[in-house]
Amino acid sequence: MWRSLTIIEVIMEQHNFGPVHPGEMLLEKFIRPASLSVPQLADDLGMQENELQAFIEGELKVSGAIATALGSHFKTTVQFWLNLQRSYDDRIDTGDTSELKAGQ
Repeated sequence: MWRSLTIIEVIMEQHNFGPVHPGEMLLEKFIRPASLSVPQLADDLGMQENELQAFIEGELKVSGAIATALGSHFKTTVQFWLNLQRSYDDRIDTGDTSELKAGQ
């Protein structure tokens, strides 16, 4: 079945990136540039700090609640976060682990 690519998928394909977990995207593109702390962000999002840390470390998937909280806090859409998760899952399911191999 054909589907359109998200902007994230297009960028990842153009630069030959492997799968990027939404938690890594959160850390690299939102938390670090804004000099946020994980405890403060967890509090702002209404999450437990260990839950947010697990998400950042790729141990937790984007849920509707996480996507809603992140979308509201960072002025993105809920769909943005859900699409990141879908893209990550699709790349893992198809065996695209080029980033994992390059980093080892």
